[in-house]
Amino acid sequence: MSDKNKSKLNVILILVFVLFSSFLRFKKITYQSLWLDELFSINLTLQFPSVLKIINYFRFNDVHPPFYYIMLLIWERMFGIGEFSGRALSSIFEMEIKKGQATFLVRVQ
Repeated sequence: MSDKNKSKLNVILILVFVLFSSFLRFKKITYQSLWLDELFSINLTLQFPSVLKIINYFRFNDVHPPFYYIMLLIWERMFGIGEFSGRALSSIFEMEIKKGQATFLVRVQ
């Protein structure tokens, strides 16, 4: 098999893997009610409704970087607050990680 065909096959395998894992992840995304950590994240974005307020909160009260909460705040403004939208952002990050893992595994061969 030529390198060009092998490269195309690798891209197809990665795409199939990511699409299948995305389907499995989103299929029952609202099957269970929100967990405590998810409620905490959503509640924090409700308490601090601006990016600057989130940054100030984390600067003085927490050791973790506020990137996820800032992204969640923007996400909630665009798509609303609920079980699906509250979990969808994390699921999209998860799909990007899976894509990276699949790419790594294909290149290691």
